[in-house]
Amino acid sequence: MVLRVVYRAQGPTTSSSIDVVAVHGLGGDLVNTWTHPKSKKFWLQDFLPLQIPDARVLTFGYNADAAFGQSTGEIVDHAKSLLSSLVDKREEQDEIQRPLVFVAHSLGGIVVKQALFQAKLEPRYESIRDATVGLIFLGTPHRGSGKATYGKVLASVAQFVSHHPPPRLLTALQTNSDALFRLTTDFRFQVPDYQVYSFYEQRSMPGFSSLIVEKNSALLEVHHEEQIPVDADHSAMCKFETEDDDTFEKIYKRIRRMRDSPRYTTMHDLVSNNSYFLVPHLLSTFFTGREDELRSLSAAFAGRHPLQGHHQRRFVLFGLGGSGKTQICLSYVQSHRERYWGIFWVDASSDDRLQQDFAQIAQLLQVDETVDCVKRRLANAAQTWLLVLDNADDPDLSLSPYLPAGNRGDIIITSRNPTCQQYNTVGYRHVRQLSSDDSVSLLNKIIYGSSNSSELDTHLLQEIVETLGCLALAIVQAGAYIRETSCSLYKYLEIYQSRKTSILQRVPKHVATGYQYSVYATWQLSADMIQSREEAVPCYATRILKLLGFLHHDRVSLQMFYTNGCRSQGSRFLGYLPFRKEASEPFDYQRLVQLSFGLLASFSLITTNQDTSVSLHPLVHEWCRDRMTNEEQHSSYRLALSLLTCSTEWEDSSESYQSRRALVPHIQELLGLKDLVGDLSEAEKLQTWPYLALILSENGLATQAIDLTTEMLKIAQSVLGESGSWTLWLMKALADQYRKAGRREEALRLAQEVSERYKTSLGLDDSRTIGSLNCLANCYSDTGQHAEALHLTEEVVRLLKIKLGESHKDTLGAMQNLAIHYSRAGREMEALKLTEEVLEHRKGKFGQDHPQTLASMQILANQWYKVGRRGDALQLTEEVVKRRADKLGFDHPDTLASTAELAQLYRQAGRQAEAMRLMEELRGLLKVKLGDDHPDTLASMEFLASNVDEGETKHLKPQSSHGLRKGGNLVRKLFRLKLIAGPP
Repeated sequence: MVLRVVYRAQGPTTSSSIDVVAVHGLGGDLVNTWTHPKSKKFWLQDFLPLQIPDARVLTFGYNADAAFGQSTGEIVDHAKSLLSSLVDKREEQDEIQRPLVFVAHSLGGIVVKQALFQAKLEPRYESIRDATVGLIFLGTPHRGSGKATYGKVLASVAQFVSHHPPPRLLTALQTNSDALFRLTTDFRFQVPDYQVYSFYEQRSMPGFSSLIVEKNSALLEVHHEEQIPVDADHSAMCKFETEDDDTFEKIYKRIRRMRDSPRYTTMHDLVSNNSYFLVPHLLSTFFTGREDELRSLSAAFAGRHPLQGHHQRRFVLFGLGGSGKTQICLSYVQSHRERYWGIFWVDASSDDRLQQDFAQIAQLLQVDETVDCVKRRLANAAQTWLLVLDNADDPDLSLSPYLPAGNRGDIIITSRNPTCQQYNTVGYRHVRQLSSDDSVSLLNKIIYGSSNSSELDTHLLQEIVETLGCLALAIVQAGAYIRETSCSLYKYLEIYQSRKTSILQRVPKHVATGYQYSVYATWQLSADMIQSREEAVPCYATRILKLLGFLHHDRVSLQMFYTNGCRSQGSRFLGYLPFRKEASEPFDYQRLVQLSFGLLASFSLITTNQDTSVSLHPLVHEWCRDRMTNEEQHSSYRLALSLLTCSTEWEDSSESYQSRRALVPHIQELLGLKDLVGDLSEAEKLQTWPYLALILSENGLATQAIDLTTEMLKIAQSVLGESGSWTLWLMKALADQYRKAGRREEALRLAQEVSERYKTSLGLDDSRTIGSLNCLANCYSDTGQHAEALHLTEEVVRLLKIKLGESHKDTLGAMQNLAIHYSRAGREMEALKLTEEVLEHRKGKFGQDHPQTLASMQILANQWYKVGRRGDALQLTEEVVKRRADKLGFDHPDTLASTAELAQLYRQAGRQAEAMRLMEELRGLLKVKLGDDHPDTLASMEFLASNVDEGETKHLKPQSSHGLRKGGNLVRKLFRLKLIAGPP
């Protein structure tokens, strides 16, 4: 195997340089494949440099017969060789960043697809994946055709190379065809949207009655694909006699366009008039029809500038689940992107999802992470924007709190609930089933690509769509089944009709009749087909599909499956699968996960998003759970619970916190299934729920965390005894959660009890005992016992220095607490010196943006203020608020504490308006997260009441007998909130 440079760009390398890499197919080599038999012109060397003189041209040579004549592992090895050679050729900084284009003939395209798929899996090849801007396929067979299975298409290529190919080669191609076809599916669904140019032959080879690779086999059917016919046969389509050849001109002009256009970016980074594009979902390549609905949307939002109107423009799409409402929105978004300064997509299925997605918008717009801040930013924006509220199906959920005020912006709402019409101001559409013609066109596109079907096929397509009620979701599912299984149209009708009755007997009674039966039946056929296969990938895909029914339906991150915890527990998830009996190659857990999700995507059971996540249509999500027996539900529920527990990362980093934060919707999904929660054994609950309660607690969901931990503590006390190690750990966790919820006296009593038990059972020098004493010292401080807190913290610091050393993170944390106690005792210079020492240690150990480093920065700002450095204190606090909001989110306890501190500093500096704005936002957040009667909420209301005229604050004054504190006390109290450490 060799990667040879056949032309090197002349003169100094410039930003417009590009690498062009050619990969031959079966029976070819690195020169002859690209050389015309008569003129002997090697166009990569003789023609291409004349048109693109600043390019570097390379050609890859390998033993293709060996690659395709054995197991698929050989193809992977050749693909890795290509990647490794490219990495070696692109070592310099300007080379690493240079755009890269692949040109592949025939089965060489399979090697390229495998290479880029491998580059996504293996970080050492990341530079190749990121630099690739486009792909040119010349007669690459990506799938079977309407006339032949994929195995037969591959065999035709072998016949073209040699009229009597070795039987070993034909057998290998036939055997590997399923795996190679899955590669196409994985590539389409897992690899970014490269610019793709697919050239397909229009002439048959001498001695052959048909084309070697039919048109619909040569098309990848992805975004940004241009499909180009070539008036030549399979061999001649990549050989050019002169530089005037029409196909050569098409090739070099497309390479030149890729060189001259902005480097490949994700949709978030595209250079355009659109500044913000937060749309996680992709428009289906098969989207068909809906012209009337799209015209209605365009007309509703056309004409006058939104700033000139009297009301905000809102349009509502409602209709059956699976009718295509989301895809209509995506089509509108794609077509009208340039007219909007910002497009923001929100999952409106629940309050929790709405708030999380608004927090994402806040990060993008660089405002505080509250719904009110985002609404205010949009309401005051001078530019036009579009907000999509998708899946607003809950009739008990009001959307009014999420609609920006004023007359600016456009809003689209999608819902299964007809009462959502009430939100429209410029129109609504009832989205019904597709028309008969559009249904046939959609099914034809899914099965045959862009090719036209025969008259007989059209009749059968018509019969299928009518059987499915012309429902888009059912048609997509049926088409995916037919395409993936190479099932004939007549056979599919036969299977569907013969099995529909038995399938629907398994559908729960609560499922609606009619259309929903149709989609359930199509999904079940696909699931049964996957489950019937005995290979590792289908078996694991079946298990994953069941698991997905118990996670939240939107944005399930694949990274959950790749964490070290899940890797180490791989056998736990895979132990029931029979993959070992047929696995001849080394087991690759991550690749198995990738291929399994790819298989589910190829059957349209899941969709892939812009990031490394997948989503299920809400109806698919319901079906996933409904189709299972009670035993399967309990098993899959346990598997989902184990996945969340094993995938949790407890490192002290902002990235680790963000990964835990993303698990919250899935934890709440599991908690909502009360019957299944109750069915867990006590041992299962103790092994899982305490860890997930910590995640809820650190994300401000204190009430849920306390309820869960209290239940786990009762179980531990009953099963393990009052002084068992797990019991004591839960007592300490509950004490921390009480502190966060403002239940200080309960926290103090529990902390005193747990510290005494630790001292009795483990001794004073055990790290767990010391940790419990630190918790007790914090509780003393919370309840105003500052002298006791100072004394105990000094003892904790002394013990930790002996036990763990001065630079250990736990020691540094205790030292920081001691500095706070020194400050409260009026020992300001000791406090300042100790905080500066801790801050330097933390910067060196964790970095500038680590949560613990930011905590020390905030404490330093407080102490600067006390010693008279007020300007420095305010400036540093502003920096901390920004960094914490970026890294942790605005609703994180640490960010709330810094925000309250900043409001107080603004107030002291005479900047009343800014102080009021921050405290108003803080009050709203605390009301949502903690409730009206929480001490923190009451204190924020008192702060506001003390800062404005009496007439403006009647609605703010709390009706409570609690002793209310002023804003400064709120700051101190909020600031003492700490993240609970991860489990031991």
